[in-house]
Amino acid sequence: MGYRIQQESAVFHVRRENNDSALEKLETFFEDRDGSRTLAWCNLVDSSQWRTLQAALEDLRWRCEVNDDGDIVGIEFEGENLGDDAQFFLCIAKFIEPGSFIEVRGEDGARWRLFEKLHEDGNKPNSHLARARVKSAGTA
Repeated sequence: MGYRIQQESAVFHVRRENNDSALEKLETFFEDRDGSRTLAWCNLVDSSQWRTLQAALEDLRWRCEVNDDGDIVGIEFEGENLGDDAQFFLCIAKFIEPGSFIEVRGEDGARWRLFEKLHEDGNKPNSHLARARVKSAGTA
């Protein structure tokens, strides 16, 4: 049994020029997990099969929309239960454009944003994001 969520809205943007670096960071994240290639509610991950950031995110239950320039400009949750998704988003946070967020509604009606503003200085994730799995949509 898990905590079911449904995506309500999202603004998500990763520029094409950051896709390879973000993919590399994500691959390293899974390699550094002491042989564990699973996260809560995610399938067994074989990062050696990933050729693009889009393929990696889709393998982790997040379908991506890509524009003609190769930027990821949208994202949609395809799973059922909230898992350790925030962990892998945190590892690629510096490659996600400021202002990006994913808002979800839980099975009990609560709404959250997995992140709202990833960058304060253009390079580092906000410290409050690094400490929290989900962020209340009603807080600043």
